[in-house]
Amino acid sequence: MDPGRFQYAVFFESPSLDPEQKKKIETYFNVRRKSGGGDCGCVTNEHGNVYRIAFNNRDAQERVLGRPAHVLELPGGPLVLTVRSSPGPSTGSPITSPTASKSVSPKLDSASSQQTQPSSMLTSGEEHELQLESPLLRYLKECPTAVKDLEEALTSVACSAQLFPEEGRALVSRLAQAGAAVRNWKAEVDKLFDGYMCHYEADPHKVKALVQSRGSRQTTDEVKVYSELGVAVVVGKRSQVNAVLMAVENSYAKRRSGYSVKQTSIYRLGEAKLRLLWEDMERSLRQDFPGVKVVQGAAGQLVLEGSAEEILKAEDFISEQENAVLERTVSDMSLHSLAFLRKAYCGPGVLGDFLGVGGKVEIELRDTEVRFVSLSTDDLDATVKALQGEIKEVKIYVPNCSSVPSDLREKLKSKTSEMNQGQYRAQVVFGTERTVCLLGHAKEVEELNEFVIQFILDKSSIEGMVILPYPELVQVLPEFLQLHGFDYSGVTFHPIASSSGPSVGLEGPSGKVTEVRNKLATFLVSLVQDRVTIDLPGAVRYFESPTGRDNILSVAHSQKCLLQFQEHTDATRQILASGAGEVNATVASYSLRDGFQVLVCQGDITKQEADALVNAANEDLDHCGGVAAALSKAGGPQVQKESRALVKQTGKVATGDVVVTTGGNLNCKKLLHAVGPVGGQAGGREKILLEKAVQSALNLAEMMEFQSIALPCISSGVYGVPVAVCSDAIVTAVKKFGSQGGRSLSRVILIDNRGEVVRAMQEACDRLLQGRSSGNDAPRDPGIQRGATGGAPKDGVHVEIIQGTIETQQVDCLVTPMVGHNPISTRVGNVLSDVVGPQLTAMFHTQAGGATVPSDVVLVTGLPALQAKGVFFLHLVPWDNNPKGVAIKALRRGIRNILDSCSNRGFSSVAFPVLGTGVALRFSHSVVSRVFLEELRQFEHDQVARASFLVRIVVHPNDKDSSKAFQSAQETLHLRGFTNDATPDKGHKGAALYGVGSVSINANA
Repeated sequence: MDPGRFQYAVFFESPSLDPEQKKKIETYFNVRRKSGGGDCGCVTNEHGNVYRIAFNNRDAQERVLGRPAHVLELPGGPLVLTVRSSPGPSTGSPITSPTASKSVSPKLDSASSQQTQPSSMLTSGEEHELQLESPLLRYLKECPTAVKDLEEALTSVACSAQLFPEEGRALVSRLAQAGAAVRNWKAEVDKLFDGYMCHYEADPHKVKALVQSRGSRQTTDEVKVYSELGVAVVVGKRSQVNAVLMAVENSYAKRRSGYSVKQTSIYRLGEAKLRLLWEDMERSLRQDFPGVKVVQGAAGQLVLEGSAEEILKAEDFISEQENAVLERTVSDMSLHSLAFLRKAYCGPGVLGDFLGVGGKVEIELRDTEVRFVSLSTDDLDATVKALQGEIKEVKIYVPNCSSVPSDLREKLKSKTSEMNQGQYRAQVVFGTERTVCLLGHAKEVEELNEFVIQFILDKSSIEGMVILPYPELVQVLPEFLQLHGFDYSGVTFHPIASSSGPSVGLEGPSGKVTEVRNKLATFLVSLVQDRVTIDLPGAVRYFESPTGRDNILSVAHSQKCLLQFQEHTDATRQILASGAGEVNATVASYSLRDGFQVLVCQGDITKQEADALVNAANEDLDHCGGVAAALSKAGGPQVQKESRALVKQTGKVATGDVVVTTGGNLNCKKLLHAVGPVGGQAGGREKILLEKAVQSALNLAEMMEFQSIALPCISSGVYGVPVAVCSDAIVTAVKKFGSQGGRSLSRVILIDNRGEVVRAMQEACDRLLQGRSSGNDAPRDPGIQRGATGGAPKDGVHVEIIQGTIETQQVDCLVTPMVGHNPISTRVGNVLSDVVGPQLTAMFHTQAGGATVPSDVVLVTGLPALQAKGVFFLHLVPWDNNPKGVAIKALRRGIRNILDSCSNRGFSSVAFPVLGTGVALRFSHSVVSRVFLEELRQFEHDQVARASFLVRIVVHPNDKDSSKAFQSAQETLHLRGFTNDATPDKGHKGAALYGVGSVSINANA
């Protein structure tokens, strides 16, 4: 609100006002018909108990000052405000409450005060009651000068008085020390009050003259004029009241003589009010006041010409019309939005016509707010709502940049220029600190908002996933791509665990990630892998030597392939058995993020070199057996000595905790003692406690800024915890630690001298670090394996291509095609019939209720022996080699009908076979895959809600073509949420060398 608009102030005194009371006072003075005021500012404190409120025109100020006393009804009782034109000093009357009796004399203001006054001020008990007119009581309450004069007069006759405004009486008391100073004191009191006069004037012209003239005398407190129901009451001392009445009479006589002379008067309505009222007002003035000529002046003014008497009557009529106008302001719009409105709808009534309220509501576009005027509250509410719904403003913060990018600026300027060709519809403002402000009509603002969000998404960093054909590629994919000149600039790779197989995550700008992922899918299809076994003496030592490694690298680079040397575990056992195993052998190695490396070794931990070695200790740090005894013996007596001192000082070490001592003669900087659980004594929490112990050891090594650490298979020996549990717990803890990145500890060595333990740790690393299964795992039916998941992992539609059997899927519904109206006319129908039995056909015909036509679907629920809630039977027509024929239309509509039915019924998953590629319907794989994905893309686009919905397409294990066809269709259509896990199994385990035209090498000693 602009304080400069409100320059015409009035002042009043009041006890401290709270915000709610100030708001009610502002509302009261804003309503002309209540207070005589009008458009006003806020109530502010001037000083002490003096408050200020200002109006935007002098007329409102004068009207308010014309009524010195204003009564507001508040929850706590009426509040009387006496207004004046200047702040002045505080001159409040001692008579302040309209409800409680107060003494005129400040020396005696209540019964309680009598007890604290000197005895000389006490009353004698004599009292005299007078009935007074209410205007006189009000006058004595509001006029400090009159109160002072009355006090002095009463004191002269040794009296004091109490006023009771509500009861219309005054009680005068004789003072105790008066004696016989004034014998007939009651007559003197009567004479004093007879000196005041209340004159009631009913002549409307004189009433108006008295009301208009009272402001000029309000600071003297000699005479007050009150307006009551069209009557003016003049109150004061008798002589002064008579003087006022005589002056008004003389003035009235002069005015009457001038009524016949034509005069001109200007009435200020305001532009919006004048546009709203003019048509009806002009007609009424012409009919009811023919002697007055009324025309529109400048800036919302009316010019009235005629006799003074007629002009006064016409102005009264105009004032009544103005008081009927309702106003509403919207002050929460930004300056940018207001400027947009003024530019787009600058003419009078243009914005109202656009909003469809022309003639009913007038709108005034001000510098800081929008003002609405109308004769109807409903029209006002509807117009404000329409404007707020039509005009929108959105601020967007553009991340990851120091200022709004220049290309975004240019694109937005071009786009808004196109939008504003026919009509000014939208505007873009570029602010500081990387903000873009979009404002204008809602449709255009929404379009611009989506454009900016898409721009940000294209530039922002996102993650994607690619399934690799070989698990060995997970750690070395960037190196392999560089070898082939594959451009993946702007995208980084990192390994991720996935049930779908070996996978890497892609991170970078949205557009770049999509580009690299699509190119990578084609590139990976061309990769092959092979293995070469070199069964020659000394092969291992040669390939581990610098010369052997250089030769392998030379061959790999020349053939654009990557080589991984892997020694058979059988060969390792032969080395150990022959006594050549004194040097610890690395069985497998794994690389996680930021160069974090995990090695699995077979050998003696007491001979291992690392910054920290970990001992499998007990809570007493009594190194009497197993790995603990071996490490303590190799480290020397200092190890056990420090261990005992630790226990003596701090007590036993809790399971899962780690302490540190010297390593003594061991090849390490420190020896960490990790207390693992004892089998059967941990209440089933062995894995949790062991994970905690390993995590504590890793964290302690990191805290000591070590770079390498070696761990045995803690708790797997004399402590009796199963090796599988131990290896899983240890590798899980290592994975959690390594996944955080930015570690000084970059090398973890898992070491044991037992072959079966080493194999268990290697299998755990393969499974948990690379997402692959060991060759020792029991095979599982792919259909059952996939059927365990019945929903999509994230919101939206997800398409999953898997290899398996349709009858084993655990989803909400299955789909089976049928030729004509026969539910067992296809291979899938027969398979389901074999599982369910004869009930399938019977329940289908019951549910169908009659013949079906192509693309019709029949949902049968409650079929026994299936893990789905129901089965959709889809009526299809054999392929007619016509891309626009009946067969393909039935296929499209049928898929669409099934998806819509799933959506309507609230299903979250559905499994399709590859529809129509069998001998009964004879569709080609490429046609089916393309139709499938096109319909799924359209279905995803049409979804209003973003609830998770999984569409699984199950490729039979004997089908070698469908997976490739779906992958090819995806490369063209680019469905979101698409995964293809039906790639035929390459069947290679433990690869060593891979790439285009590559081989792998297994070397024996």
